Amino acid sequence: MQTSAIKTLNHHRHDWMNDLQVVYGYIRLKKLDKTIEYVEKISERMAMESSISKLGVPSLISYIQSFRTISNSLELQVKINGDIHLNEITAEADQIAETLIHTINAYRFAVKTSYGNAAVLTLELTLNDDALYAAFYYQGELMNEQQWKQKIQKQLQGAPLQPVNFEQPYAKVLLKAEMRA
Repeated sequence: MQTSAIKTLNHHRHDWMNDLQVVYGYIRLKKLDKTIEYVEKISERMAMESSISKLGVPSLISYIQSFRTISNSLELQVKINGDIHLNEITAEADQIAETLIHTINAYRFAVKTSYGNAAVLTLELTLNDDALYAAFYYQGELMNEQQWKQKIQKQLQGAPLQPVNFEQPYAKVLLKAEMRA
């Protein structure tokens, strides 16, 4: 676990150094508009990282923040609509976190690697008055769609997050958990 934390910190430090170099380059070239644009991009990324850190379940937060250190073939993007503190809104926070991690892993282990761009999985979390929605949007190919589907169905059995739809089975999956304190 400590090794994973160190790798994650190194990745974040590397990203910050890259960002600083880009900003410094724009400043030296006196490209104020590009500097402002880039700083806004950094600010958006920091706001998302802050939202992730507030999810309230350490295993999920750690998994998402360290994802880049465990996968080269799949890029994980996370969008959180509003403030979501799973540990404060449901007694099933750990089970929801486990289901999210297992679902992400189902994609990660099913990615059909290609030369070029990595596949992209976007996880979008939305909370309304009575439910948490987790939408998974996948761009890429899978090695075996049937195997992926069986893995997803198996891990959703008895889970608090249940499928609302499988539009194009793996391209868009929407899960819903009824909120119970």
